[in-house]
Amino acid sequence: MKVFVTFTRKAHATAEDFQRLIEAEDKYAFALYGGDKIREMYSRADGQGAIAVLECDDADHANALMAELPMVKKGLLDVECHGALPYAGIAALGS
Repeated sequence: MKVFVTFTRKAHATAEDFQRLIEAEDKYAFALYGGDKIREMYSRADGQGAIAVLECDDADHANALMAELPMVKKGLLDVECHGALPYAGIAALGS
């Protein structure tokens, strides 16, 4: 299942907090990318976090994987996982 994940910086988190964890965060994310879990990663245009597209069993599976990110474990980011299915309206156009 395709899962869209939104990461949002918590108000108390400083740039220094993130800088201390960036190497560990990148290593974990890259391992998930290599393991075909993370398909796409983006910085949010508002500078308040990131967005990722994952391929997982479901949103709970994605949430469990994202909970292990160092910045999430340290309480710097809020995470929201949303499972996605193909838009049903497209199929109706073919009828």
